[in-house]
Amino acid sequence: MKGFTIIELLAVVAIIILLSSLILPNYRLGEQKFALENAIVMLNRNLRSVEEMAMSSKQFHSIIPRGGYGIYAENGASSYIIFADCGVSPDYRYTPTGSECNGFPELIETIDLGGQVYIAGLLPSTPLNILFTAPKPTVTISGSGSEAIITIALKTDSTKTKIININTVGLIEITK
Repeated sequence: MKGFTIIELLAVVAIIILLSSLILPNYRLGEQKFALENAIVMLNRNLRSVEEMAMSSKQFHSIIPRGGYGIYAENGASSYIIFADCGVSPDYRYTPTGSECNGFPELIETIDLGGQVYIAGLLPSTPLNILFTAPKPTVTISGSGSEAIITIALKTDSTKTKIININTVGLIEITK
């Protein structure tokens, strides 16, 4: 008689269960590391995009923002804001109810970091405003700092972090 014995079937099922128990936890860890890496790369890309908008003197609702373009972040948040500082006398910060650009709010876009990561730390201050102003561009960091440090962490394990540094010369680098 041809076929498999019950012992052989149980051995195969046991091997499949063993392999699954080894692979699935690593899959979740890999997924979380990817979410963290994706969030820091997206922040880096958006900082460079904001810098480019300022350098090219891009118009926002038919005007060139006097205070430039910037990113606004709050400690503990799972998103950040890209904005234009259009005030007659720029304040170099995001003001949700403040100055407007030809009748439009300063907000350009709210960027969601995803459900697995959050902003774990901001230096030199929270909330943090980083603005790029034409034509050089000039970089303004809230809190009179010469460098801004943004730390992104996993919600499930806050020891797993990625850090991005931005200085007033315009250098943007991922350090960890």
